[in-house]
Amino acid sequence: MSGYHNGNGVTVIERVATNAGRTVNVLSNTDVNNRNSNFNITGKTFKRWTTQANGAGDEVAANSSLAVPAGTDTVDLYAEWEEQHLTVSFSANGGTFSANSVFKQNPNVFDITTDANGGEVATIKTHPTVAEQTTINALLQNLSGNTLTTSTDGIASPTSTNTNTAYTEIATLENHILDNTDAPVTFFWHCFFGHNYHYWFTDAAGNSPATINGGATLTNDVTYYLKWKEDPSIQKIELASDLPADMWSDSQNNTTQIKEVSNNQSFSLTGAIDATSIVNQMTTFENGIAGGLSDLTKITLSGTTSTFTAKLTLPEGVVVPANPTVTTSGLGDLFEVTNVSVNGQEVTVTMTLKGRYSNYQQLKDAVDTVGKDDAATPEIARPLTVTVDGLTLDPTKVTNGQELTATGTLTGTFNSYAKNTITNVTRKFELSWDGVQIAANRDPRGNGIQQTLIVNNPIEMNLPADMLADENTEHNQVITMKAGTTFNLTGSILASSIQEQMNNIERSYPNTNHDTITLSNLKFKFTATLTVPEGMTLPNNLTTSTVQVSNFGSGFKVSDVQVSGRTVTITFELSDPSSIRTYSDLERIVDEASANDGWMKLTIPGVTIDSNVAAGTQLTAVGTVTGSFSAIADSAAGNRKVFSFVWNGVQWPDGKDAVATDNDTIQLTITVAEEETPETPSTPAKPRKKKKTPNTGDASVMAPMAALLAGMTAVMTSLGITKRRKNK
Repeated sequence: MSGYHNGNGVTVIERVATNAGRTVNVLSNTDVNNRNSNFNITGKTFKRWTTQANGAGDEVAANSSLAVPAGTDTVDLYAEWEEQHLTVSFSANGGTFSANSVFKQNPNVFDITTDANGGEVATIKTHPTVAEQTTINALLQNLSGNTLTTSTDGIASPTSTNTNTAYTEIATLENHILDNTDAPVTFFWHCFFGHNYHYWFTDAAGNSPATINGGATLTNDVTYYLKWKEDPSIQKIELASDLPADMWSDSQNNTTQIKEVSNNQSFSLTGAIDATSIVNQMTTFENGIAGGLSDLTKITLSGTTSTFTAKLTLPEGVVVPANPTVTTSGLGDLFEVTNVSVNGQEVTVTMTLKGRYSNYQQLKDAVDTVGKDDAATPEIARPLTVTVDGLTLDPTKVTNGQELTATGTLTGTFNSYAKNTITNVTRKFELSWDGVQIAANRDPRGNGIQQTLIVNNPIEMNLPADMLADENTEHNQVITMKAGTTFNLTGSILASSIQEQMNNIERSYPNTNHDTITLSNLKFKFTATLTVPEGMTLPNNLTTSTVQVSNFGSGFKVSDVQVSGRTVTITFELSDPSSIRTYSDLERIVDEASANDGWMKLTIPGVTIDSNVAAGTQLTAVGTVTGSFSAIADSAAGNRKVFSFVWNGVQWPDGKDAVATDNDTIQLTITVAEEETPETPSTPAKPRKKKKTPNTGDASVMAPMAALLAGMTAVMTSLGITKRRKNK
């Protein structure tokens, strides 16, 4: 554990579990004070942590890792303090103090600086410590030779008049006039005795009038602010527009689909707008002030601000990280993310202007860069996106098949004074935007900016798989071939057991027409690999057209073939997913694929045993197959179910390699024969029976078949199906 001592009788103990390295993470002074608000000492400023009470020990940085000394379980750290120096300031709150102001007339008393907003701040030159227990009057009098106090015009607050130029002309702010608050002086709330005008306020917004007491002891920094209001003579132009918006997960291509999420995977959500509306609004802004002026640098800007706020609200059951990963695109040179906050189930991302713009040409150039990072689509010509990643499900709060809805909002504002320096006309522009869902991209469950999620935890299954050489498997004895032999390497998966399961399910659920069960969010993908060993060579130029398939029917296709070294990776997908609208459609292509002997096969033709491989060498090819199938099924009766399956191919026991060391690895071993050895398998090919022992095929090929069959099984289990399948 760690002990933090303030040297004034307060100790904060931080108990942490001992790790293997016997180290502790050092807290910051803020963290320690949050644990005990009495830790900090009034009038003192924290300087550093040290390892000795007298400050002579080693300095230790906050957030660093510190080793626990041998023989103890505690690390003691001591706060070193320094005197707190105070600052008294008067802020023009974005404006500029006039040359005849009390502040610029007394440069020996005040330092004039510029704040982040470009406004001037007058600060008393002396910075006393809290321990000195001094007052504002004492500071002013000491520096001015007793000519200034808090009763001096321009400093005093309140004051009895609103015509004193020490106030009315104290500062200027373009396009604004100085404001004040009047608090009439009354007796018993009835008799009027005069005015108390407050030109100074304790907050920048001007909500709290300041009463400056020059005799009060200073204990903290003090800043007083002037208050401004807009010049009512300046024409104000207000424009409001819709921002075409959308939300998706994974890819914009899936924006109209329900997103399937599972307990063991994180996911992201992306909100997007079409920035074309921003560009169009700025064009309106330009036309409203330029009046055909070609040199846009002649339009000066002041008070220019713009804020866009994207808010994502997640449903209960979705876990929002304390510090989510947020990425953006399309901000260009105009915007930057200035804040990301999490409040319960809400994630708010704030974007503001990246630069400061003194004329309209600068702003126009920055606006033109927005929405150009990503490719345009028919619905979003200039995409500006915000993505929140690292979202997960809470398994204790969701159930399989449950639908959850994430919603989003986006609002934007732009404010600026624009002055045409040729016509000397100034206008105040106030532009605003609200995100509105793009109709063509709307979520299936609503018209707002939203993404429907559906909890879909997949069922994992094993499927029997095998490998063959020239249509021959081997089990009791290794196949032999001569060096230089070229053969066809085939992988297969057995689907018979799944078909039998479907038969049983269909018999249990009568009276449901397959044509009335609609399928949506249909996803099907299998990936198979075949790896040949040293001593075997794959054929050149393997493509989707040269890889041979068997029992695929019209519903499945090889969509991709990649070769890396000695491994071929093959991807299988539905030939036309858009044509699978009902269970009958799915059933049709599955029946086609399993119409023969129950195996689906994939063959790589022309694999060669290298001519220099020594006789007696055993060469083992290895295969893998993984796949997934998911769909949302709706019956005419309104029964909705979600199905998701994940498959892993395992070695078919009857075709297990004779020299295999485990029962699951899909492999085939060939022994290189002596020169006189006939180029035939050492054991006859296994007879292929229609149902029990069909020719085996590639694990990857079978996987698609298995996927669909398993999906059909689950769909029928939940929705009820009348048709009773015949045993094949």
